[in-house]
Amino acid sequence: MWFSSKGMSLDMATLSRKSQEDSGVDAENNSGSDVLEWLQVQNIKASSQLELLDISWLIECMGAGRPVETTGKHQLVVRRDSPDHSNSDPQRIPPPAVQTISQYACQRRTTLNNCNRVFTDAFDVLAENYEFRENESCSVVFMRAASVLKSLPFTIISMKDLEGIPCLEGKAKSIIEEIIEDGESSEVKAVLNDERYKSFKGLLLYCDLVESTFEKLKTPSRKVDALDHFQKCFLILKLHHQRVDSDKASQQGGKNWKAIRVDLVMCPYERRAFALLGWTGSRQFERDLRRYATHERKMILDNHALYDKTKRIFLKAESEEEIFAHLGLDYIEPWERNA
Repeated sequence: MWFSSKGMSLDMATLSRKSQEDSGVDAENNSGSDVLEWLQVQNIKASSQLELLDISWLIECMGAGRPVETTGKHQLVVRRDSPDHSNSDPQRIPPPAVQTISQYACQRRTTLNNCNRVFTDAFDVLAENYEFRENESCSVVFMRAASVLKSLPFTIISMKDLEGIPCLEGKAKSIIEEIIEDGESSEVKAVLNDERYKSFKGLLLYCDLVESTFEKLKTPSRKVDALDHFQKCFLILKLHHQRVDSDKASQQGGKNWKAIRVDLVMCPYERRAFALLGWTGSRQFERDLRRYATHERKMILDNHALYDKTKRIFLKAESEEEIFAHLGLDYIEPWERNA
């Protein structure tokens, strides 16, 4: 079925069925909540076989000439307070495609495939500027907003797409609305043209070149959250790569390599799992992992150990997987921690 945003009318009959019991609903400019509300009015139960999909799925099917596999980018988000989530009908089962997005980065899988770069780049600038000005609370607001947007498997194209997504209230939501309407944020533009910001940014780039990670707290650059006292050093590797465009490479002086910085951390063998977890993942991922441990599990996690405050014991772990298990979390692969 296909819904249009104009009056929520049903414009087409069922387009495809994977089986007699398995059907899908396509929506154009509607959220998952809108579709579920319409289904409820029509007395149609949202069974476990029903999938709520964006119109982009139908377009891809038409291009391929056949039904294509549904992925996260096609699925609609439903806000937590939608009627389908109420207890009025205990027999109703929410569709599996409708997933609640966690406020914690450690419960989201975030790859380098960022579908919302126009928004996350803006939030990164604002977060960095507030950090330069030592306004930690405002910096955290935009860091969390950028983090949750990076995890989304679809692109935000309207304000309705924000329904059910945490960490996007207040100022962050206003910035998104401005970018959707005007293509840019006036506040971000002002920050990028601010001489103070540009001075700090230049100094930050210099410090990244000459300072090791654990010494950055001595400089007006990004603060790191490496909560350990391990010995550290760093090295810079020169990695060669093939030239993709020979003409472009020649214009750039024939450079066919890039420099990669690697931090080396030495820790006791029995602490290796905690150290590895603490140094593998983005800054926001590590922050949220510790925040989750504190607020949701009553535990204290750092790069040395995991302490259970309820049982008053240190929990042993030989691997990252065991630490996730102690926290009651699904294991997140390192390449999915780009929060």
